[in-house]
Amino acid sequence: MDSQMILEEVIRRSKEDPWCQECLQQIRKHADAFLAIRGKLTKEEQEQLDLYIGACEAWCKSHIFVAFSLGM
Repeated sequence: MDSQMILEEVIRRSKEDPWCQECLQQIRKHADAFLAIRGKLTKEEQEQLDLYIGACEAWCKSHIFVAFSLGM
């Protein structure tokens, strides 16, 4: 199974997982405040913030593959 197929399966299952859904609700709850704060930053600051968040997201996603390999 390649990494794209693993990620797609995780996304599918996360739509039914209570913990994932609670995390999503927390994101939605805080999104407007985050965007308001982000909007006060300069373009360069916004880009740096986005790069950091993207790196954090990639790091989290990388754990999917570690967990998958443990289950094999």
